[in-house]
Amino acid sequence: MVIVARWIVQVQHLNTVLGLLKELQVHSRQEPASRCYDFYQDPAAPEKILIYEEYNDEEGIEAHRMSPHFQSIIPKILPMLKDRSVQVFEQR
Repeated sequence: MVIVARWIVQVQHLNTVLGLLKELQVHSRQEPASRCYDFYQDPAAPEKILIYEEYNDEEGIEAHRMSPHFQSIIPKILPMLKDRSVQVFEQR
């Protein structure tokens, strides 16, 4: 299963969000069900971030969302975003 998240960060918080996102990436990549956890910035608009996550199954996604690192880092990031969207895809 794949998660694609798109964030627009408040410019004044960009460096803080990137630091927290890197921390989240390190921990998320160590999760047993995690196949991939990467993020990308739009070169023309660095405040636009795309996060690509891949997990073995729905249980892996739920374990990620309930993990201590997700539970502590995401609440810090959310107030610094202007907008966000999250989509979940499954392979057919």
